[in-house]
This record gives sequence, C-alpha cells and structure tokens, in this order.
Amino acid sequence: MISKNSSFQYLITIAISILMWIFFLIIQQKAWVIDSSITDSINYISTDTSENTADSNNVVIPARKIPSVLHTPSRTKPKHQQTKDTIKINQADSIEWQKLYGIGPYRAGRILNFREALGGFVSIDQVNETYGLPDSVFQEIKNQLQLVRKEVTPIYINFISYDSLYKHPYVTKQMSYFIMKYRSQNKNINDFSELKEIILKKDHQRLQKVKPYLNFRIYKD
Repeated sequence: MISKNSSFQYLITIAISILMWIFFLIIQQKAWVIDSSITDSINYISTDTSENTADSNNVVIPARKIPSVLHTPSRTKPKHQQTKDTIKINQADSIEWQKLYGIGPYRAGRILNFREALGGFVSIDQVNETYGLPDSVFQEIKNQLQLVRKEVTPIYINFISYDSLYKHPYVTKQMSYFIMKYRSQNKNINDFSELKEIILKKDHQRLQKVKPYLNFRIYKD
C-alpha cells in the first residue's frame, strides 16, 4: 500500500513537470515572436525600392519608404541656409561667412582670426591660407568672395616692438631679430630694398608677402 508521503511526492513531481512544460512553451513562443519581428524587418527593407512593383496579377504595389531614422544625416549645410551672393572678405562677420558652402562656426572663426592677425586681407587668395580651411572648400566659394580694399593695419617697421612684429603671420622670429638688431644700431629702415638687405634670402618670399603692410615712416604721430 502506497504511503501518504509517497503520494505527496508523486504529486509534487507531476506538478513540477507540468510547470517545466509550460515554461518551455513560453520560451518557444517568445523566440517565435522575436524571429518573426526580425524577418518582418528584413522583408520590410528588402521590399522598399525607388520604383513601384507589380504582383503576378499585374496589380501595382506602391513602394514603401524606409523610415528616416535609417538614413545617415547629411553634414552638408541645408540649401536654404547657403547663399550664392558675394561677401566682402574684409567686412563680413561670422554669420555672413557661415552662409557659404562648407563654412561653419569653427572655420568662420579661423578666417576672422587670420584676417585680424594679418591686419586685413589684400587679396582673395589669402583666405585660402587660413589654417584648417580645405582647398576644396575655398575653390567652391572663391567666386563668392569680394575684395573691397580698406586701409590695412600697418606695420611701422621703424618703431614696432619685437614681440608685436613676429606675431604677424608672415614674419618669423628670426626676421624680427635681424630688424631689431639693425635698428639698435641707430639706423632707420628707409624703404623695402633696404629691408630686403637685412633679411636672409631664404625669407625673401615671406618678406614679399608682408610688403603691402609695411610703413617706413620714421616718427610716430
């Protein structure tokens, strides 16, 4: 005769078996749902085309669009924010520069800083010398740049300090040193040809670029 304890253990075993079977069915059901969602997503994308398709009965099926979240956002400035108008490179502020193709706040700031360091642009090609500005961007916007000459910030070569002189983008510390040394001998630099004799030949190309900014006045106002 079966004892009560044996009957109780038998019932527990059956109950555990049933629970395990239910758990197994739940797991299978979830796996099927996940698998179906993945399959639907793949089918959704694969059936998205740029043209309409037709089934076997010649019924036209409109193409479905892939959600915009699947598209990589464009880094190009929106067309409505760009301009084809010209800007005056010596007067334009940061906002005006940013309306040009490929120019954001960072590059606009670089251009303005370079313009200030130079003392103003004397040619459109100088914009292309801006650090961090790709030549491809410059070539794209070059026809939109307008040079309206204004009085540049002069370099008074006969009394400018060493620290101020070498900070100019076209002047090296060595060039500044030779100029200061020449002036220390109580000599004024009267013209460009005299200055050229002071500077080493290897820096003559730089000197030519700085020429439009030079002022050989001997006395301050």
